[in-house]
Amino acid sequence: MATIMITGASRGLGLEFTRQFYHDNWKVIATCRDPGNADELNSIGDVNIYPLDVTHEKSVASLADMLRGEAIDVLINNAGIIGQREGFVNLDYDIWAQMGNKGWSLNDVQPFFKKLENYQNDCDDIRGTDGPVKISEVNERNPIFEALFETGQNMGLPDNKDYNSGDQEGFCYAQSTIFSGLRISAKVAYLDPIKSRTNLSVKTSALVSKIIIKNNSAKGVEVLFKGKKENIFANNEIIVCGGGINSPQILELSGIGNPEVLNKMNISVINELNGVGENLRDHIGVRLVYNVIKPNLSYNERARGINLIKQAFLYVFKRDGFLALPSCRTRSGLLLF
Repeated sequence: MATIMITGASRGLGLEFTRQFYHDNWKVIATCRDPGNADELNSIGDVNIYPLDVTHEKSVASLADMLRGEAIDVLINNAGIIGQREGFVNLDYDIWAQMGNKGWSLNDVQPFFKKLENYQNDCDDIRGTDGPVKISEVNERNPIFEALFETGQNMGLPDNKDYNSGDQEGFCYAQSTIFSGLRISAKVAYLDPIKSRTNLSVKTSALVSKIIIKNNSAKGVEVLFKGKKENIFANNEIIVCGGGINSPQILELSGIGNPEVLNKMNISVINELNGVGENLRDHIGVRLVYNVIKPNLSYNERARGINLIKQAFLYVFKRDGFLALPSCRTRSGLLLF
């Protein structure tokens, strides 16, 4: 039996690889598009799937390209390999379940978080410690960070040992999917250990243009590969895990979505599902920039001239230095009511 996976940046890809390969008689075909060809997808149809409040078309296009999970070996979080269970509080997930999304309550999703992660620092039972994705706290210590934490304490904000254990308020060092200076992507954690399996085919530079639907059932996918269209059929299932941008776009291009949107693009409506491509939400990151007066503290100073060469050698030979760190080293959380 064949399963087709339309892949992107999702860790769900890894969980599906794990599940599917329990069945040696199943053939799994994973399709993905390598990054760097921004015009390729736009040429299929500029379906409006991201209702963002911006005023410039190029800004929308740039944001969409940034958010697309177009390759198997990509980050768990485009913001810089930061490992965070977004909104990991009971209320978020339980409200989703109450709205009719069965299987999305905290009790439903928590086992999957534990299954994928291998947290390297001290933690409570809520965290996973034997999964394939190694997650660790940033080990860089800097007087600037200590001053930030001290300021938070003076404001009455606590130090937070683990912001992924349910309580996100306070100051702490960031957690990232990095181990020994190397990022642990979905490819590294899930695909590399099984890439020699004979029942796995990975088709890169393959752009899925739509799902082939017959008699209200998904039968296969239409793929653009090397400038030609080809159809790949599945007799088991098709799993769409292309991320928050690509997944709804593929559904809309396949005729699944809001008829008003699809009709504007001359796409035949197969299944009226008004929620597809709507209500995209992302967190807002605000960065404040300050001048650092004391020498040898800022990364800008350490990333110039001879210091940058030193950092490069430090990473190459020891997998250490700021090149082994995520873009965000600390994290602060405020609960606003």
